[in-house]
Amino acid sequence: MRRSLEVVIGALYIIISVLSSEPAETSGLVFDDSPVNVTFVSGETAQLPCSVYHKGDHKIIWMSPRRILISNEKNIVIDDPRISVQRPFENEWNLHIANIRYNDSGLYTCQINTSPVKIKRIHLCVLVPAYIINSLSSGDTEVDEGDDVQLKCKATGNPQPNITWFRRSLHNRESKDQLNVFGEFLSLSNVQRYESGMYPCMAFNGVLPAVTRQIEVRVRYSPVIKLLNTRLGQAVGKETFLECRATAYPKPVLSWKFNGKVIKGKYKHKLESYVEEFDTVCLSLRIIFIDMDDFGMYTCIATNIMGQDSQTMELYEYVEPSTKAVKTTTTTTYEPVIFPRTPSDPDPDYWQKGDHVHEVDDVIQSDLPNNNYRHRYEETLGRNSFASSLDSKGSHHIQYWITVLTCIVSCIQILLMQ
Repeated sequence: MRRSLEVVIGALYIIISVLSSEPAETSGLVFDDSPVNVTFVSGETAQLPCSVYHKGDHKIIWMSPRRILISNEKNIVIDDPRISVQRPFENEWNLHIANIRYNDSGLYTCQINTSPVKIKRIHLCVLVPAYIINSLSSGDTEVDEGDDVQLKCKATGNPQPNITWFRRSLHNRESKDQLNVFGEFLSLSNVQRYESGMYPCMAFNGVLPAVTRQIEVRVRYSPVIKLLNTRLGQAVGKETFLECRATAYPKPVLSWKFNGKVIKGKYKHKLESYVEEFDTVCLSLRIIFIDMDDFGMYTCIATNIMGQDSQTMELYEYVEPSTKAVKTTTTTTYEPVIFPRTPSDPDPDYWQKGDHVHEVDDVIQSDLPNNNYRHRYEETLGRNSFASSLDSKGSHHIQYWITVLTCIVSCIQILLMQ
């Protein structure tokens, strides 16, 4: 109703101004009526130019794009504190609009009541940075593994912004990978558990700043259990830890069973659950002072709304090896070393004990360690022996006397035979 009244008043004012104007005396009047396009970003102060030289008694008025009278000379007739007429110079009648908004855009006119009326047209374009409409965009989403999901990012601005999609893993929130998808919608087909993460959509239209909306997608899947080992040995009287890790979303509920019965935390069993990493939960079972009844098969069970998984491991008795010392007896057997005779030494091998010389065949093997027999060739082993003490001259004397004695014996035998 108020705007309609303003329109009527504006129209009446123009008519009255034109009718009441004196015959045109515009010989010296100069009015710049060339059209102008001006562009500002929302939030700034827009300046719409209008200049006239030698205006005389003519009137200057400003009209809005909706044909509403804004001002008469410097007097603002519209109820908007953001609007004013500024005259930095005598010939200027510039319209200022502070903190402009998108709906301030349009065609403004600066008019002077000459006959005919002269009009300067100024087109105001208000740029608006991209803005994401959260109420029309997707929020955080949960989807079952294997299903399809479509994300929406609704944005507005002037000009209309472009939308780019990214993906950020929940394992590493610092990195961000750009997807080759543009537009309001992002479609994911047959989603898998590893596709859980943040899916930011960025809207930008060339007017700073760009805006981003974070959309988290969580994929629900059944538990998967991983045991550190399937067999564990421990001695009676000791304590041990059994650990079970399960990965699932939503967070699984873990429990241990022994012989088909659920283990509850008592004085003998201690249960501790903690989150180890993304979607992974660990349940630790501590068994204190193990006895024979504790050995057997232990089963870890993980359950969530998507399903269940179980794994079994064995706890067996470990017998420590005995460390008792065993007495051992070692028997050493000595054997003589016989060296072959050489052409220069035709005599049989012999051993010497004190002043007596024996052939090898006469030496009893068991007497060797105790009777200090020494082989005449023991000099090759670096030991002192009787043979090594004989010089070459003594050796020839012995050979000589043996030959003489052999001849005497032969003669005696011949005489006896006669």
